[in-house]
Amino acid sequence: MKKFIVLDGNLRGQGYGTRMIQLVSRFAFEITGVSELRINVFDVNGAAAGCYRKAGFCEESREKDVFTFQGEVWGRCHMIKSDKE
Repeated sequence: MKKFIVLDGNLRGQGYGTRMIQLVSRFAFEITGVSELRINVFDVNGAAAGCYRKAGFCEESREKDVFTFQGEVWGRCHMIKSDKE
């Protein structure tokens, strides 16, 4: 199942994103019973990657040059979080 996470720019940097990801993780592990969560984040979005790290995700792998937007080519970082952590 693929979903997107977007946070109002005025709320960024205040911990809301990290808390939101922590709540989603808790729901996924405790309610739905999944054993791991995976997130993809564009390599140009260091703030989002930092948010995911704070919420317990770690980098699993990277892909270079997988997405083009307004003439820029971005890579993608694959991140994972296990219910064992």
